[in-house]
Amino acid sequence: MYEGTVGVHKKDLHIHITEKHLVTQLFNIGKRKLFSQLMMDQLCATFQIQDIQKEETRRDAMQQTGKLEAIFQYRRYKAES
Repeated sequence: MYEGTVGVHKKDLHIHITEKHLVTQLFNIGKRKLFSQLMMDQLCATFQIQDIQKEETRRDAMQQTGKLEAIFQYRRYKAES
């Protein structure tokens, strides 16, 4: 099992993974080109899905990442106006 966190901040979905080889799996899942930015920080990877405005799209993206053999903790942050 792998550990990671998924958080929604404003309109972006951030996925933090603690295993480097999961990067490839996540990138393959993003076949719809939802993953627009990839940053590596040692064993941590951050994928940022930009311009996710509809709740339905966010849920779909989270369900796709849920297919990994990983434990994700979902944290939602409300946008400050």
